[in-house]
Amino acid sequence: MKARFNPISLGMMFLNTLVVNAVSKINNEDVAVCPCFSETEVMLKIDKPGFDIHRTSSCASTPYTSLNIIDIKSTRQGVRPGFTDIDDLPYAHYSAIYDTTTDNYECRESDAAWMIPSSKAKACHNLLLEACDKVNSRICPCYSFGDLMKLEKSIENTDINVDSSKTCLDPTESIYGIYKFESNVPTFSLDLENNRCMDGDKSSIITEEQSAHCKDLMDDFCREVNVPSDTDKLSTSICTNDVNRSETCAWVASNPSLRCNQIDGATGKRMFEQCRLTCSKCACKDDELFRFNNKDFKDCKWARAKGNICSKKAIRVACRDTCANPSTCCMDNNNFKLFPSSTSAKKKFGCKWAKKRKTNFRCKITSIAMNCPETCGLCT
Repeated sequence: MKARFNPISLGMMFLNTLVVNAVSKINNEDVAVCPCFSETEVMLKIDKPGFDIHRTSSCASTPYTSLNIIDIKSTRQGVRPGFTDIDDLPYAHYSAIYDTTTDNYECRESDAAWMIPSSKAKACHNLLLEACDKVNSRICPCYSFGDLMKLEKSIENTDINVDSSKTCLDPTESIYGIYKFESNVPTFSLDLENNRCMDGDKSSIITEEQSAHCKDLMDDFCREVNVPSDTDKLSTSICTNDVNRSETCAWVASNPSLRCNQIDGATGKRMFEQCRLTCSKCACKDDELFRFNNKDFKDCKWARAKGNICSKKAIRVACRDTCANPSTCCMDNNNFKLFPSSTSAKKKFGCKWAKKRKTNFRCKITSIAMNCPETCGLCT
């Protein structure tokens, strides 16, 4: 008996063949879609206000390219999960390798990486190049969020002195930027009127989009940074180095951890007795004139109530009683032991031991003099 022709079965077989072929084509790289990240995902991040990129690691040439994007607002709020840290800042990381010479094809999003077919690697690579073209026409060419964050940290730690009379002024009336004290050249700045941005004395003509990005970055900096005011500088007025030993104190400052406890042959005194500011051996007193960031209410009493704010160097230096610590002012270190390896509770040989008897003799020991200055009468 002849088998009957079944057109439905034949059609199903044909359809199944098409599906198999389609899957085969996908596996054989005929469909080039980046599997790590989508165009929508990347473009949303660079179209969003308040973004920036890491300059030196982004948008390199072939065969490897990457784009490291940071959301400024989220970073200020402390959001970090799922990001790649670069220079201690959280970036969303996208990268692709399309290297035909070594047959190396890879894509990566944050810390997750995939080895992929060449056509898909090319799709990822082209997607990033397109995004980079778009980004480079928008971002500030003179400074980045990362640059300003480093500067912000230096200012708050008082590693550099900033002229508050020039820094972060109204951008419509002056050059908008950050000026070091006694310098007419800003560190980073923006001239809105002439469409220029500056990195020191290097100037760049910029587009309106780039100008807007430069201004956004500077606005964020000026909103967040604590620019030390003239009253901040008064914090040194209650503690200074001996003016007659200025050259000696300059020498001590080049290696304070080694030189502060040495004896000055000319005076017979320890260096920290003459270079109190350099050696952080000032009296543990608050400066009543100090106002943090030129705010009348931000005095040392405010700092004491605030709590956990002594990490800021300007406050540590001015509010030595509020932030009292053996590393910041002249006081005994209760954790000090002459023989730290001793396990006997009765043999701590600390400041109390030095005070108990033969104090003058025991205070001739360098480590005791340095760690027990109150006991040894070296704080006045």
